[in-house]
Amino acid sequence: MTQVFTEDGSAVPVTVVELLPMTVTQIKTAENEGYSSIQVGFISAKAKHLTKAQQQHLQKNEVPLMRKLKEFRVPAAEIANYKIGETIPMAGDGSFLAEGIMVHVTGKSIGKGFQGNTKRWNHHRGLMSHGSKSHRLPGSIGAGTTPGRVFKGLQMAGRMGNEQVTVQPESHPGHSGKERGADQRRGSWRGRRHSDHPAQDRTLESAARSRQDQVRSTIMADEKIILKKYAQDGKEAGQIEVAPEVFGIEPNIHVLHQAVRRELANGRAGTANTKTRSEVRGGGKKPWKQKGTGRARAGSIRSPLWVGGGVTFGPKPRDYSFELPKKVRLLAIRSSLSAAQSKFRVMEDFSFLSSPKTREMAQLLKAMGFQDDQKVLILADYKAAENQHVFMAARNLPGVKLRLPHNLSVKDLLDADAVLASAGAIQEINERYAAYV
Repeated sequence: MTQVFTEDGSAVPVTVVELLPMTVTQIKTAENEGYSSIQVGFISAKAKHLTKAQQQHLQKNEVPLMRKLKEFRVPAAEIANYKIGETIPMAGDGSFLAEGIMVHVTGKSIGKGFQGNTKRWNHHRGLMSHGSKSHRLPGSIGAGTTPGRVFKGLQMAGRMGNEQVTVQPESHPGHSGKERGADQRRGSWRGRRHSDHPAQDRTLESAARSRQDQVRSTIMADEKIILKKYAQDGKEAGQIEVAPEVFGIEPNIHVLHQAVRRELANGRAGTANTKTRSEVRGGGKKPWKQKGTGRARAGSIRSPLWVGGGVTFGPKPRDYSFELPKKVRLLAIRSSLSAAQSKFRVMEDFSFLSSPKTREMAQLLKAMGFQDDQKVLILADYKAAENQHVFMAARNLPGVKLRLPHNLSVKDLLDADAVLASAGAIQEINERYAAYV
């Protein structure tokens, strides 16, 4: 590391890095590989330094031989902006590394070798006086006889460093020297000198999230959002405008995670029950005397060590449910509706269902273009007169769920491949959740 001085005289620690141009060597699309990304190469290499597989891979795409290959996720909407063989500048004009921009930088940390608890986990040491000999010892790692094992995740001695680490250093706003292919980043980077560190613009972070290729991550509050309406034969039959503050916000990933955890936890029965050694019938008599038999000492045939004995640390009936603040729950609903906006198909109502027949609902879903293996969520007030046959017609179809508009599930909205809603349900959702913004 070094330091630079700002205009006010402050010294800022920075890391000086060399910016190497990257060449696009492969483009992956969601249609072929299931996700969209680009593979880039840098540092030219001779054929004798690459394996035959690496040579054939690069020669197939007609790109120069590269020593280093890295892959970066790219949103599906932006994948068309890249071409194989194109050079992405990292210095000078056209570089995405503008001053002040935040990036993700990944590298391998410096290996520290085998280290103990104090250095590896920052554990406190023992007493240094009064006859103590446990200065830097790890201490107990668990009970001996029962359960007789070390629990996973225990902080113990082991190898330290030499692992992949991602940091977010900010470009120093002063002179960066990009015209010479160099850059200054505030703070330290992980890894040894002269090691390679791929950098990725933080605006591409959302592309790595599941199902986010279909999500419009940011929509201005004053932008109109239109959903298409369909007739029972699957043809378009108009449009319906929805509230941007309900269907057009940036999904809050952390809140969505909390809401899904809450739904899963609240759905657990919590009735699992095991018996301890005191609850198992029998075992009140000592099997044999303590000494003189040549056998291991035993006090009860219901010890956890015996077959038919009690269970140590087994599950007991408990309540797994927890609550979230009301504003958090409402934000989770609006985030899930915004994330699932592209999945929505709207119908005026389901009054055309003449009877509660599963066959009629299956024909409707087929006309809408839904596949048999897709998960479909139907939003409708099936207690209303115009939707009276929806519940009975849809309940036996595999992969189809039915929800009332005032009882939405974040998990169901995110898990569904398609959402079929009535116009009345959309109107109720707009009125109910837009009022809390």
